[in-house]
Amino acid sequence: MMHWSKSSGRTCPKCKSSDYNNRYFKLKINECGHSLCENCVENLFARQSGPCPTCGRTLKKSSFWEQMFDDPAVEKHTFYRKKLTKIFNLKLEDFKNLREFNDYLEMVETYAYNLAFDVDVDETKRKIEEFQQDNDDLIMKNKNKLSKDEEWINRMIEEEKQAAEKHGFQLADDQADRIVDRTDPKSQFEQDAKSVIAELMNSDTDASHIIGRKRYEALKLKEEADLKRAALGAKRSAEQAATLVRKKLRSVKTEEIVPLAFVSDGSPYVYVQPDLHINGPNLPNLEDLFSSGYLKHIKTATNWQSAGGYFEGLGCRRALMEAFCDLYC
Repeated sequence: MMHWSKSSGRTCPKCKSSDYNNRYFKLKINECGHSLCENCVENLFARQSGPCPTCGRTLKKSSFWEQMFDDPAVEKHTFYRKKLTKIFNLKLEDFKNLREFNDYLEMVETYAYNLAFDVDVDETKRKIEEFQQDNDDLIMKNKNKLSKDEEWINRMIEEEKQAAEKHGFQLADDQADRIVDRTDPKSQFEQDAKSVIAELMNSDTDASHIIGRKRYEALKLKEEADLKRAALGAKRSAEQAATLVRKKLRSVKTEEIVPLAFVSDGSPYVYVQPDLHINGPNLPNLEDLFSSGYLKHIKTATNWQSAGGYFEGLGCRRALMEAFCDLYC
């Protein structure tokens, strides 16, 4: 079990406050990727703008948002990726072939990386502006246009809704309600009221014991009804899932799936074992480790280690590599 510690919480780099000592602590971040707590944002940006205390970049108070990820780099990368998605929204059908579309996707990934990690930021922004100006018509056209995959997903969702309405799964709920009504503790207690009164009149047992026993029997009936309802709900969910999957498979037409064109990039890859230059004596082969006595002082692998693919030669060869490395310096 992992125990929470003070160092595992979020901390403001400016005032050093954290969620460990402040239950209302809220960390915010801006596009520069440097975090500040909500109190520091209010104090440092009281005039709606000001420099970042970490990098000195001028920021707007309204541009701060609540940090969701623990790593600011991930938060910054996510911000720029969402921002680029609004501009780079071209689809596969907007390109002549698959190669051009893949080059376009690789370009988008490069721009997202450059902005997130401050690599050639000015040049990257200039290229983004050029792309936006050159493809303004396509961007506006695809702004509210769904891709083929998105259209297929929406169509499947709509068909699932129609199937649920058509089959009327509410009947299962009504059946479960009828089961519960027949075994409801209150109604059962009312049905046995006459027998309770008769038992109170003719028995020498204390009245509280008789009523308590009847209530216990009613609660047992309610527990049985709850178990029946849970079992019926699980069965109904399984039937729903099976029905929708069968309907989805029947609705998929083979002509709607367009196979991607194969583009040959040359000869197939051939694995070549790398030649490691460790600047030291040559390492013995795995076969020589057994015959040369290297494994004499190595702990024997357990059954569960061997099941995972480990054997003594791997650990021994790694130790020898660390020992031989840079001995010739």
